[in-house]
Amino acid sequence: MSLIRQLPFRQKGNGRGLLYLGLSALVIAVAVAAFLVLRGQEHSAQEEVLVDEQARVSQTLKAEPPPIKTVDMQKDAIQRKPQPSAPPSVAESAGQGGLFDRGGKTLPLTDGLAGGSEIKGNEAMAAERAPNAVDFFDYGVLDGRVRIGVFGKGGIPDYRVSVTDSLIVIEMPGEFRYVEEFSRTLQIQQFGVASAALARDPRGMRMSIGVTPQLAHQPFLIEDPQGLMVAFEPR
Repeated sequence: MSLIRQLPFRQKGNGRGLLYLGLSALVIAVAVAAFLVLRGQEHSAQEEVLVDEQARVSQTLKAEPPPIKTVDMQKDAIQRKPQPSAPPSVAESAGQGGLFDRGGKTLPLTDGLAGGSEIKGNEAMAAERAPNAVDFFDYGVLDGRVRIGVFGKGGIPDYRVSVTDSLIVIEMPGEFRYVEEFSRTLQIQQFGVASAALARDPRGMRMSIGVTPQLAHQPFLIEDPQGLMVAFEPR
């Protein structure tokens, strides 16, 4: 009698257990499905990124380098930074035309004219002077005038003049460098001036000027800040 009464209760309990198991299985299945779906989406995104990267690398490797620009050296000028202009040298400023643009102290060129240590014959004073360097020796002719000059790094304070009817000699004692480079005879043959020559002598250097009876003007000496000039022209 008691066994028959207990049977419906047990059947009811078994039904609830099966229901719980079914719900649990369903929840697990849904979770697994959701997990697989998420994994699949993540894997697809990674594959897309990998494909895009591979495509970019492939495109870079296939790209051609930019063409090389050719330069025609005959037509294209090379741009260079302009260099600062140097001050004119003694030779440039005392060229044939420049000989007539220079100033200086003018003296009548007569026999025995002297300057510096040569006035009193003071050899010690001449020896104490700093060495000079010859930069220019030439002549110029302009409007019937003739000038002959020798120039260096500084003035020539020591000199002595000898004058005859055919020759003018100016001795310049001291130490002069590069005299040999400018030692030559200039053939002038203009307005009574025949020639001019520069040479080294035992005391320093010497300038000799040959003249003819057709000399038109009395010469005079110009003491230039960088040398000496002999001018044949009206004063």
